[in-house]
Amino acid sequence: MRIDRILRTAALQLARRQMTTPFLDAEVLLAYALNKSREYLAAHPEQIISTAQQRRYRRLVALRKAGTPVAYLRGYKEFYGLQFVVNRSVLIPRPESEAMVDAAIEAARQFRRPTIADLGTGSGNIAGALAKHLPRADVYATDTSRKALRVARKNAHNFGVRIHFYHGNLLLPLKNKKLDIITANLPYLPSSIKSPTASSLAYEPSGALYSGTDGLSHYRRLLKQIAQRRPLPQIVICEMLENQQRQFCNLVERQLRNNYQTFFTVVNGVAFVTLGLQKNRHQAGTIIVAANPLSHSRAKNQHPKIPIVAAVRPMAQRRPR
Repeated sequence: MRIDRILRTAALQLARRQMTTPFLDAEVLLAYALNKSREYLAAHPEQIISTAQQRRYRRLVALRKAGTPVAYLRGYKEFYGLQFVVNRSVLIPRPESEAMVDAAIEAARQFRRPTIADLGTGSGNIAGALAKHLPRADVYATDTSRKALRVARKNAHNFGVRIHFYHGNLLLPLKNKKLDIITANLPYLPSSIKSPTASSLAYEPSGALYSGTDGLSHYRRLLKQIAQRRPLPQIVICEMLENQQRQFCNLVERQLRNNYQTFFTVVNGVAFVTLGLQKNRHQAGTIIVAANPLSHSRAKNQHPKIPIVAAVRPMAQRRPR
C-alpha cells in the first residue's frame, strides 16, 4: 500500500475516535514505524510500504485508537528542543511547561553559579533542559518514584549533563542545600476529575497527576517545607490550573504566615504570585506561578514568556518584560 493511502486511512480511523490531532498522530506513528522523518513521508507519498511495515503500523494505530499516547508508543517526547525518553512510569512532558524553563533560565542570570532544584522531576525534562542550557548551574532533582528517577537519569546521560538526583519528598532530600531557584511542576489535578478511558491521562501515572480533592495537596506540602528553610530560596516557579491561583495565594499567606508580602496578577493567561519578605527581614523570595489554562492539552503550541523580577517590590512598580 502507498504511504499516502495508508496514512489517510489511519487518520480517518483516529478521527472517528475523536482524537484531537488524528492526521498528526497518524503521520508521526507512520514515520516512527518506517524509521523515517515526517518530511520524508510528505516527499514520497507514492512509495509502497512492505507488508511487515503495514502490520507494524496498524498495531500502533490500534493502540492509539485505544487511547495509548503517541509518546508512549514511540518511547520518547520532544521538550525544549531535546528528545526525552518516556515510559508509563513518568508523565509525558507538555509543551506549555517550557514556560517554566524559560523563566528559570531568565532568573538564573541573577546568579554567578545558580543552584537549582527541580522537584517532582519525573522524566527529568525540566531539570535536563536547564542543565543543558545552564552549564554553570548546579542542578538537583528529586522524585518519590524510583522508576521515574531511572528514566530521568537515562535522559541526563543521553544529553551528557550532570544532574544530582535524589529519591525523596520534594525538598526533604535537599535539606542541607542552599537553593537559589526551585522549579516545581507538581501534580495539580483534583482527584474528583475523572478522565475518559481514551484520554492520555488514563495511561499516565496517577501519582504524577492528582493531588487531593482540590489539586493542591502537593503544593501545601511544598510551601510548608519552604517555610522551614533557612536561607529561603530566592525564586520558586510553579505550574497549576488557572482556577487554582487564588487558592494558592491563600495557602501562601497561611503557610508562610506574616513573613511574606503577597502580590498577585495575571498577564496573558499566566498568573504571577510574588512573595516578598517584610521590610525588616534580610532575605527576599519570589514565587512565580505559570498558570496552565489548558491543563495537559497537547494542542497548545505556544507558551507565554514569564517575566522575572530581579527584586521583590510592590506589583504597581513591576513592569512585565
